[in-house]
Amino acid sequence: MYFKNTPPELRKRKESFSFANFGFPTILLTFVMMSIMTFGVLALITANSDLKLSKKVAEKTTGYYEAEEKSYSKLQELDLILQNIYQSAPTEDNFHTILLDHLSTTTLGDVNFDEKTRQVRIHWEIPFSDMQYLSVTVRVHSTNEISNGFYTIEEWTSNHYDNSDEVDDSLHLIGSDDNDSTNK
Repeated sequence: MYFKNTPPELRKRKESFSFANFGFPTILLTFVMMSIMTFGVLALITANSDLKLSKKVAEKTTGYYEAEEKSYSKLQELDLILQNIYQSAPTEDNFHTILLDHLSTTTLGDVNFDEKTRQVRIHWEIPFSDMQYLSVTVRVHSTNEISNGFYTIEEWTSNHYDNSDEVDDSLHLIGSDDNDSTNK
């Protein structure tokens, strides 16, 4: 491998270089592979976390639309009741009496009649997750306001239950179980 005329000092020098050339690429390759594996694991953890978050958002969105659908069904039921009452109630006093009688037999929600303003309000709440509910308040129009429709929706909001004692403010770390109550 060496020429016959190569002095012994150069032979040792070449031998030491060959060992250094063998070690550096190996160390570099090992470092690159460990970096790739680390980033791969971090990407997997992030993707898993995003999946869990997407499932929670999908559940809440589906729950909200189901609650909204139930509210629309209640409004449809109220439309039918009011249509029949408006056709059969000749006076304002008759209207309120008949309306309150009909609403007391339904499951629309809480019915409130204000004697001063002579207004009927119906309120209901439909839960759509562990912490949220849809709140709807409807003011029924009297017979002289029928040109504006049967009712006015005064509130249609999504609200949170006040469970400040049960709020989960824990920090979920890698490998921790989401159902583990010891982190709370």
